[in-house]
Amino acid sequence: MNHGTSPASSSTPRIFNGISLLLLTSSFLIFFSCCSHSNAARDEVPGSYRLSGTIHRVAVEGGCWQLIADTDSTRYQIGGAPADSLHEDGIHAELLVRTLKGASSTCMAGRLVEVIRILRITH
Repeated sequence: MNHGTSPASSSTPRIFNGISLLLLTSSFLIFFSCCSHSNAARDEVPGSYRLSGTIHRVAVEGGCWQLIADTDSTRYQIGGAPADSLHEDGIHAELLVRTLKGASSTCMAGRLVEVIRILRITH
């Protein structure tokens, strides 16, 4: 008479442990791949693009602030809540912006853009 466990019943806990480990690992990988963000994903805002250049104050109609692009010296008049912390003549900034279509300005100091996020400021 065989009073021990059969070979099939002794391997069952190992199979369940293996499946549990596989499910736990898969869940962990899915969670972190969905919830982690790279800088590129975080910066993606519909219609946005990056600008890099020097900030200057334009003394017209009470004053406006503009960014002169490093690449081609294009002038952009900056606005939006984050732009308030850029009011220092001569600083270098890297910004995430979007064009303000159909908007106008009394300064007319360049293309109108809304600052979405300040990426870097260098004094």
